[in-house]
Amino acid sequence: MTESAAAADAKFATHLNRLRALGAGLAIDDFGSGVSNLSQFRAWPFDTVKIDQSLMARHAEHETAADAGQVLRSIITLAHDLKRKVVVEGVESGEDAAWLAQQGCDFGQGFYFSPPLSAAEALSFIARHHDVTATIPS
Repeated sequence: MTESAAAADAKFATHLNRLRALGAGLAIDDFGSGVSNLSQFRAWPFDTVKIDQSLMARHAEHETAADAGQVLRSIITLAHDLKRKVVVEGVESGEDAAWLAQQGCDFGQGFYFSPPLSAAEALSFIARHHDVTATIPS
């Protein structure tokens, strides 16, 4: 679910709690690109927070890096304090990945790791890098 979709429906948390009770894992996508209401963020039962790539891009810009880096660090800390895993989108370099690792970020996503892949390519990638056999279910 995107942050904007979550913020648009007052009963959203109720629906999410029902999904979670059924055993579904939940992730909020593009966090930081919308309203970012911290009261709602605390109440939403997400397991994972995907931080929007715009925050990573701002961190990489030299003139605003200090402030943007602080914002990104704060979101990572807040998510962890709320027992949520963190994925930061927009990781474009080894320097980005190393900085995120220093901040305690759980996962990174971006061209540094791989371009976007189809389902079959993703399974093949996983199989190559984790010494497993992967097949697409029919």
